[in-house]
Amino acid sequence: MLQGSGGINAHGQVRFCPALHTLEGLSLDEVVSSVCQGVEAAKADSPTRISGGIIVCALRSLPDTHSMEMAQLAHRLSRGM
Repeated sequence: MLQGSGGINAHGQVRFCPALHTLEGLSLDEVVSSVCQGVEAAKADSPTRISGGIIVCALRSLPDTHSMEMAQLAHRLSRGM
């Protein structure tokens, strides 16, 4: 945390692989959208000034196509964040 003029500032990042959160039937887009909404809600509800966002990760243990899918997902959804 950083002490700024007029309060406390915080920066955080949520780093995760969306593919690990689809077992209950959510799509990849729904997973990332839900996390984005949670980050935005935390920013809005916090008495401190919070900055940050999400980092979409891929798993090395999965095929190369998984990495490309995660990269395309992050690129596509970064426009809405």
